[in-house]
Amino acid sequence: MKRSVLFFLFSFFLLCGYSQNKSTEKILAKAGEGNAKAQYRIGWYYGNGAKGFVRDELKAIEWLEKSAENNYRPAQYYLGWFYFYGHGVKKDVNKAIYWYEKAANQGCKESKKMLKVCQLYPYK
Repeated sequence: MKRSVLFFLFSFFLLCGYSQNKSTEKILAKAGEGNAKAQYRIGWYYGNGAKGFVRDELKAIEWLEKSAENNYRPAQYYLGWFYFYGHGVKKDVNKAIYWYEKAANQGCKESKKMLKVCQLYPYK
């Protein structure tokens, strides 16, 4: 009985790992083709060390910039966050404002809130 339960659990984890790798490959392919949402997801994975990606803020920013330049609102917000807090880049409130404004112009409520915070920030 123990062996069959262990075999089942081992098989389950192998299958889950396989499907995650396959989906990650698909996302990477779409990102390479210029899909803004896929580029954002790759940036998010690198920024958070998720889905088997090693946390790498420089690679996260690289992918987020591609997505943000393709007018993907979540990437613009997240990129503003990186610049506002100085994660992986030199802290730059002006660049944060730039990306927050782009996202806010597309209706991002979080970006609108962060723009108010940036206005209070004494070092621009």
